[in-house]
Amino acid sequence: MPDEKDELSETDKDIIESLTKEKDPITTYEVAKRIDVSWATASSHLKDLQIKGLVKSEEKESKGKKSRVWWIEQGSLDDFL
Repeated sequence: MPDEKDELSETDKDIIESLTKEKDPITTYEVAKRIDVSWATASSHLKDLQIKGLVKSEEKESKGKKSRVWWIEQGSLDDFL
């Protein structure tokens, strides 16, 4: 069971719910848009979730522009659900 400090905020839960509905990884911008928060808020929460081991990410380049994409591997959520 997670410690109290590891409990998920509503924004964290919204991010996880959004990512679990996606077949493919999505960008920070797409996460922010789906849960109606700023890019900075989404980025901060995604980084925290990655540190906790709940989401994965990698940098992608498209049309000369770099962006980070995020996804969830189901096994990573088992301890939190």
